[in-house]
Amino acid sequence: MKPENELLIRILLDRAKSSDLEELDRWLTQDSSAREEWAQIQEVWRESEPVEAAKFDAQQGWRDLSARLNLGVPRPSWRRRLTWITAMAVCMFAIAFYVDVDGPSNGWDVQAKTGQERQFLHLADGSRVILEPGSELRFRMGDLREVELQGRAVFDVSHDDSTFVVTTAEARVEVLGTNFDVWSRSQRTEVALAEGRVRITDQRNQQKILEPNQHIVCDEVGFVGDSQDSDHDLLLGWPQGELVFVRQPLSRITDELSAQFQVPIRFEAGIDVSRSVTARFQNEDLAGILGQLGLTLDLEHRVDGRGYLLVKKGAAR
Repeated sequence: MKPENELLIRILLDRAKSSDLEELDRWLTQDSSAREEWAQIQEVWRESEPVEAAKFDAQQGWRDLSARLNLGVPRPSWRRRLTWITAMAVCMFAIAFYVDVDGPSNGWDVQAKTGQERQFLHLADGSRVILEPGSELRFRMGDLREVELQGRAVFDVSHDDSTFVVTTAEARVEVLGTNFDVWSRSQRTEVALAEGRVRITDQRNQQKILEPNQHIVCDEVGFVGDSQDSDHDLLLGWPQGELVFVRQPLSRITDELSAQFQVPIRFEAGIDVSRSVTARFQNEDLAGILGQLGLTLDLEHRVDGRGYLLVKKGAAR
């Protein structure tokens, strides 16, 4: 049986206990494919090894790590898991990678709120979370492991006897698996599943179960259609700086961009914000993204004291 991620991290950081090394040796001995997988893990780790904490640049480090791991490209399950292991190890090693997390308050064990930076959280139950800019999360442990989310987060949930539940304004997501993404903004919640299973309950108490490589949408009324097949490597690419929109309304895209870059985006009267758009952006700044959208939609963007304004191309100033 493959060791837990935390054990592999300790070994990669040279902080392993003798029991850790014994468990690794059992895995390598009993699993015929384990030696090849472990060698690949070590190779990627050596290429992505963090610098000392005092000199660690969080954003550049993440960009370098993403480039070396070729994140966002479809890969076997072990490589998706390795992405988490390596990224989380970098964050734990580099104390300078700040996380704005409050302690217990109003019955919640953890409260986190992001500004312009994404945050990495290691919850008390061993679960890991990447929280998108402009998001808020609260977590507590009791009979249930409960999360309240506004914004967006990717969850890698640890195995536990207690149920892990993520609640947004529009839906309740009960975790039956491990790796999934929840987006909740503008009276709309979207869930994309990479591994395992999740059960989702909408505002009318209707339930649906997602299987890997599926996503579904809820609004304030209930489910919006049925679950759809998806490429999770695309939908879950945002922690690596990749933004992918597949047949999304323009308003949904600008909501996401506004949250990612913490800059308001508005529309000139008369622009059809329901227009469907498919686009993919990799580590681009906001002006560049808006410029590309403008070429596709015959729009241009202007900057004023309130943020960005999207207008029809050639509109009078």
